[in-house]
Amino acid sequence: MIQAPIFHVNGDDPEACMRAARLAYDYRQTFNRDVVLDIVCYRRFGHNEGDDPSYTQPQMYKIIDQMRSVRKIYTETLVRRGDISIEEAEAALNDFNERLQNVLDEVRTVPVPELTGVPFVKVPLDAPAPQTGVDRATLIEIARATMSAPEGFTIHPNSSVSSPNVASCWMRAKSIGHWARRWPSDRS
Repeated sequence: MIQAPIFHVNGDDPEACMRAARLAYDYRQTFNRDVVLDIVCYRRFGHNEGDDPSYTQPQMYKIIDQMRSVRKIYTETLVRRGDISIEEAEAALNDFNERLQNVLDEVRTVPVPELTGVPFVKVPLDAPAPQTGVDRATLIEIARATMSAPEGFTIHPNSSVSSPNVASCWMRAKSIGHWARRWPSDRS
C-alpha cells in the first residue's frame, strides 16, 4: 500500500487544479514524501489524432461533444469577474493559436531523416503462406464473425471493419499473407 495523501480535484475547475497542484508540490517539498493528484476529467478528443473514443464509449462521447469546453467556460468566468476583458481573452487565444501554428510550420520544414542500415528482408509476393496452425475454414469463420454484427446492432460508421472492401479482400485472399498484402488502402 502506498502511504501517500491523495488530492482529488475536478478537472473542469482550472483554479482548483492549480491549488491542488500547488498543495501537492508543497507537500512533496516539505515532507519529501509521495503525493497523488487525482484530476477527475475526460479526454474530449481521445489520446491522439488516431484515437476516437466514440468507438468504445459512444453514449458518453455524445454527451461530451455537447459540453462546452473548459477553456470557454473559464474564459467566461474570468470575463464575468472582471479579471480580463473579452478583447484580452480573444488576443490570448489568437496568440496561443499563432504560437501553435508557428511551431507546426517550423516542424514541417525539418527534413525527414533517411534511415540507413536498417535490415530489410524482401518477401516475394508469391511466397508461400506460413503454416499458422489454423485452417482456412476456421479463419474465414472468424473473419465473417468480426465483419458482421447481430441484427439490430450498428457498427460504428468509421470502423474499417465495416468497410465492404475489407470483407471482399479477405474473402478473395488465398492466404493470410496474401490478404495482408491486399489490405484496402481506405482503412483508417
